[in-house]
Amino acid sequence: MEAGDGTREGESGSDPPPFIKERGLGVLRAYRFVLLACGYMFGIYVVSSLPGESTERLMWLPDYVFHALGYAVLAALWFIALRRTWDLSVRKAVVWTMLIALLYGVLDEIHQSFTPGRVPSSADVVADVLGAAIALLLMGLRPVRRALHI
Repeated sequence: MEAGDGTREGESGSDPPPFIKERGLGVLRAYRFVLLACGYMFGIYVVSSLPGESTERLMWLPDYVFHALGYAVLAALWFIALRRTWDLSVRKAVVWTMLIALLYGVLDEIHQSFTPGRVPSSADVVADVLGAAIALLLMGLRPVRRALHI
């Protein structure tokens, strides 16, 4: 039965979502994987903000390898976050993770167009998406999901 303010009896508007209550988790603990994935995205943003000259010294492998590895880690973090926080099916978590990786890869290249000495590249976005796809292929394997409890 609903109260006059649109909430159900015994619930307040600030109650945590039901999955947090059911599992007995605190809000920060429940969203720790999301916070970790967002923190990693911030790290990508910081590295993308470095001027071109300073990143050339760090490049001991081709640029696309760093993109693929970086976005493989990003995809793995988001896959875990989506599966553990919102209990999405494997298929839905893969789709959402690929969308996040693609959109963030595009936004990262747009951001680099405003960074001195950096040039946006569609090849970098392709490397981002390929890295994410490879990570998701691995994350989709049942033994890997069992080992990570996802």
